[in-house]
Amino acid sequence: MRRASTCSCASIGSFTLGNDGRFSVGSLSPGIYVLRVEPLDDAEIDSFFDTSRTVDLDFRVTFSDRAVVVPRAGDSGEIGVQVARK
Repeated sequence: MRRASTCSCASIGSFTLGNDGRFSVGSLSPGIYVLRVEPLDDAEIDSFFDTSRTVDLDFRVTFSDRAVVVPRAGDSGEIGVQVARK
């Protein structure tokens, strides 16, 4: 699971559904965000995904190495975050 947190302490969640780990969080208000990558380990997997789907939870919580600036009516571009196995 991926989360973006703003200085207002709001949390926005998004799932990675592709095998390559790519995801997009749309409709964010302009501002500076901290990107946190975390496994979905605080909820039942079948609440979100079909039980036949394989969900990778074997990685550590990781933060991006820089803040993400979201411009008004724009795109922050691609941000890469490498995660480590538990």
